[in-house]
Amino acid sequence: MIDILADLGGLIVSPRQTFKIIFAEKRGLLQPALILLVMMTVLSLVTIANVAIRFMGFVSPFMGGFGGVLSAFLGLISVAGMVIGGAILWLILGLLTHVFAKVFGGKGDVEKAFIVLGYATVSFFIYVILGFIGLFTNFLISIGLLTVGLLISVILWIIVASVGVSEAYGISLGRGLASVILPLIVLSLIPFLMTLPFMFMTWW
Repeated sequence: MIDILADLGGLIVSPRQTFKIIFAEKRGLLQPALILLVMMTVLSLVTIANVAIRFMGFVSPFMGGFGGVLSAFLGLISVAGMVIGGAILWLILGLLTHVFAKVFGGKGDVEKAFIVLGYATVSFFIYVILGFIGLFTNFLISIGLLTVGLLISVILWIIVASVGVSEAYGISLGRGLASVILPLIVLSLIPFLMTLPFMFMTWW
């Protein structure tokens, strides 16, 4: 347990050295997968507590005793959906990161991409902390804290993941950064590309 906590702290303070140790010890996917699932579960619980449950608190008085049951059910479904969605996103980003890293001359295998991205999710501890603080504030402040926490966590995730990909694939930090950012750009373009046919239909 102490070793795991040391690794998690090391990923934030000294990611390159920590990834060197992780790959030198030839660790598998189990630990990063567990870290991902735990972080996504905690992250989703904080999010639901700040947003959905508060919203249900506003409307539950109009729904009688059924409001509490519905709130709990929707919260459970939302948490499960976010955890499953996070796991799927991990797989997709891992595959795309591996492809781009190989294009940039990387020598690693796809398992290393999954390992790096799994460990990198520890970066979202900032979102969790600010989200927890938000529980003791009003709705608007909690949304602001969640937004700031998300932005900082994503930036930190990109940094940690880029260092990890650079170490795992034996490429420069710049190429590691590109291998992490380009999959995010590709995924962000998919919804836009899906709407293009409808846009052309509207124009014509």
